Amino acid sequence: MGNKTSKKSMKTSNSRPLSNDLSQYAFWITGLFVAAFLFIAPYSKALFNGGTRSNLTGYIFNQPIYTAMIFAFLFAFLFGLFLYAKDNARVLFQHTSIPILFVWLIPTTYILTLFLSSVSVSQTIHAIVIHSMYACFLMFAVFITRADRGSNLLSATIISAGYMIIIFGLLNWLTGPFYKDAVMLEPGRLRLTSVFQYANSYAAFLIAILLATVYLLVCSRSRIVQIAAAVMVVPTFISLILTFSRGGLVILPVVAFIILFLLSFRQQLMFMIYMVVAAALSVAVTPYLSHAGMRQYDQFQTGTFITGCLALLVVTILYAGFAHLLNLIVNRRYSSWATRLESKRFSRFVLPISGVLLGSTLAFMLLETSLVRILPVALQQRIENINLDQHSVLERATFYRDAMKIIEDYPIFGAGGSGWSILYEQYQNNPYTSTQAHSYFIQHWIETGIVGFIVLLAFIAFVYYRYLRYYSRRHHDIENTSSVVYFIVSVSILMHSMIDFDMSYVYIGCLVFLCFGAMIGASHVHEASTETLRIGSIHRWLMPTLVVITSAVLLVTSIRFLSASNHYVQAMRSTQGGQLTAIQTPLDQAIDLFAHSDYLAYRARLMLDVYRQTNDEKFAEEFMGTAEKLLDREPNHQIALEAKLQYYLYTDRSVEAEETLQHWLQASPWNTQLYDRMVALLWQLAHESSEQSVRDKYYQQALSYYDVILERIQRLADLPENQLPGKSFEVTPNIASVVAQIYLAQEKYTEARVLLEPHIEDTASHLYPEIMRAYLVSLILQDKLDDDLYRSFVDQYPDEAERIEQVVAYYKHNS
Repeated sequence: MGNKTSKKSMKTSNSRPLSNDLSQYAFWITGLFVAAFLFIAPYSKALFNGGTRSNLTGYIFNQPIYTAMIFAFLFAFLFGLFLYAKDNARVLFQHTSIPILFVWLIPTTYILTLFLSSVSVSQTIHAIVIHSMYACFLMFAVFITRADRGSNLLSATIISAGYMIIIFGLLNWLTGPFYKDAVMLEPGRLRLTSVFQYANSYAAFLIAILLATVYLLVCSRSRIVQIAAAVMVVPTFISLILTFSRGGLVILPVVAFIILFLLSFRQQLMFMIYMVVAAALSVAVTPYLSHAGMRQYDQFQTGTFITGCLALLVVTILYAGFAHLLNLIVNRRYSSWATRLESKRFSRFVLPISGVLLGSTLAFMLLETSLVRILPVALQQRIENINLDQHSVLERATFYRDAMKIIEDYPIFGAGGSGWSILYEQYQNNPYTSTQAHSYFIQHWIETGIVGFIVLLAFIAFVYYRYLRYYSRRHHDIENTSSVVYFIVSVSILMHSMIDFDMSYVYIGCLVFLCFGAMIGASHVHEASTETLRIGSIHRWLMPTLVVITSAVLLVTSIRFLSASNHYVQAMRSTQGGQLTAIQTPLDQAIDLFAHSDYLAYRARLMLDVYRQTNDEKFAEEFMGTAEKLLDREPNHQIALEAKLQYYLYTDRSVEAEETLQHWLQASPWNTQLYDRMVALLWQLAHESSEQSVRDKYYQQALSYYDVILERIQRLADLPENQLPGKSFEVTPNIASVVAQIYLAQEKYTEARVLLEPHIEDTASHLYPEIMRAYLVSLILQDKLDDDLYRSFVDQYPDEAERIEQVVAYYKHNS
């Protein structure tokens, strides 16, 4: 009886019922909004923020984000009105006003960047609004978890939404993908990506749900929660395996090790047993499900779908039955033994240390012995490739080194939103393509500089410190179970985000900040319920007013974003009709609402196309005005640079074209096509001049670019053996032709011949006759003509005989 009373008193002291009907309404409305977001938002590409840059299709990713913003800030506005009720303001701000204000410093650092060092105005504004959205979700979570049963309901909602995503992903696997890229084909295998369309980020999400589920299976007192957790552990583990994520396989045991320190000895033992058995069953059934997925990807087969579902159902039932038996055995037979052991001072460290030793031994055996052969072939290959010398690790190391170069140039306030995707080509060590830095923390550092980076780390450290301090004092409380879920989910995602771009998904970002808010709210419930709650005027009036005003501004901004995007889509669709007014009117409306770089780039290209069709100078002025506005907001925007280059070439302004190419090459020094165009342009400028000194200057510039190409080719040859070089970077036939002609003009006949020989062997002469012509000229000038080659070429191109003779005579005359 005393024990029951003790538990009841714990619950009373650790949760605070809402005091009136208005607070109850606010709680349920807030909870319903958060639940709707968690269940609906993932199915719009998980609100991915980071589509391909400079291709005019950013709206595909942006429109769902804008829609989510509108609903989030609309509700934040209503939420601010709720806070004018005294009890609601007290629930939210009592003992939590500091962390709530702290989180708003994160979007504030982006505001500083916008005015001081941003490389893209529109992308930085995006980042400000997105991080404000995160701050709003943190406030919602604080409010929900400060209420009686709020923490339990929110954690159940997060886990349930995760289960829906997992089921959705497995349905795509077993039926053939009906959601775009929910299953992605790679050479020799499929990878499960579900709503994220990226296997590694899905793996991070699965790690969070898997570990939270096993924790609930071990610690929850609710029979319903235990049953649901037991049913979902194996499907979640199988989904994780089917992502074939090496990073996931590395991060999973690390986070599991951290979680063990939150558990008692008995809970640690059960946690490890549950994980091992789930892994064994999942690995056992994965080969069949992998083959089933491959068959369904090619063509749906009813029989394969049924047998796949049955296989999944069988291992799920087996695991659920095992979990039930283990729970009975441990609780009934070993409870007293475990209790005696837990009284020992160091009992909490025995299994974590043993787990590390066992895991290290197992990892060694899998990586260094033939034990890995017992695993499915696809999984075996992924495990065998886990080392510091495989291309994924080498490429990430290169990303991080290149990121440090950007940080060095934008040290204090950073480069602004999408700073990496805009700048990485300028700093990259080799010509890879990656619009993400593959590390949330490094990418945030690039975007906000050391100021924003310190603010982010300080906020995260503050949240975890306050929560772990609370947990260490009250880890025996029944109500503590749900709060640990937030810790597990956030730590899992952030740990994986150190090596990937999971936080580029706005859905994932909102989920993490929900967990932050829930930890803040849960860790302050006790203080709020045991102290006399008083609320000053700053909380009573000023804080709600700030929430209302801020959310109103952000709501209007989000509406303008979405309206502009809709006008932009209308303009693009009108392109098929061919009427300028039908395109330009909605496009100008989009730019008036939000001068996004994509919208300006599309208008610049449109005005240039119309000018080239009509030669009306009015459109030339419109083009230049739009292009300059775009480059002022984003100096390295490639579409704007390409459009300016085309304009200068069309109007025979070769000097301006050269200046544009120079600027572009500084921004993209690994773009072979730019070198190709630059060398050709310099050759043209040389022959437009009648002064030999001017010609020699342009010749020397062309050769200097050629030397840069050779130096960079050598740099690629020096890359580690297992590192992929990226895009092709080579001496193109056109570059070889121009440089060879410069050598001929400088009487370097041997150098011209040596340069052209590889292209004579590899390039069809009918595609590049100028190469063959220059090669034959170099041979004639050295009295080494290949008669058979000459006759073959002249037979194919009869006019070339006279042209070769003229070129030879020209060079002999000028020698």
